[in-house]
Order: sequence, then structure tokens, then C-alpha cells
Amino acid sequence: MTAEDPLEPDQATGAEAHASMQKRVHARIREMIADGRIRPGERLLEVHVARAFSVSRSPARHALETLWREKIGRPAA
Repeated sequence: MTAEDPLEPDQATGAEAHASMQKRVHARIREMIADGRIRPGERLLEVHVARAFSVSRSPARHALETLWREKIGRPAA
């Protein structure tokens, strides 16, 4: 999985910035699934998502957890 361009930081701070970044990572992953850049069954590891989007592991983890809750993905075993 590769993101073409890193997410741009916004002006929020603290918890707001984290929530915003998590939502942006989540939205980008959904986009990538919808347009076929992420294939069914492709393994998305927290560390790889964080690196691809130039974010820390925490917003990457929360974005993946949101996808799991939406039944779009499942945790890696």
C-alpha cells in the first residue's frame, strides 16, 4: 500500500488534531479501497499505514479500527 502524497497537517492541536488526522487517514483508505488501489484481502498493517500517510501509529491504528467496526476490514491475526 502506498499513498501518493502525505496528508497535510491541519491547524488543530492535541486531541482535535489526532481525531482529524485519523478521519483523514480513514477517508483516504476508503478511497483507495473503492478505486482498487487496495485489493480485497490485502493486509494493512498499522506501521505500514502510518508510514504511507506520514502519520504516527496512533491515528493509523484508530483509522484501521474504524474500518473494522464498519466491517470493511478485519484485524490481522
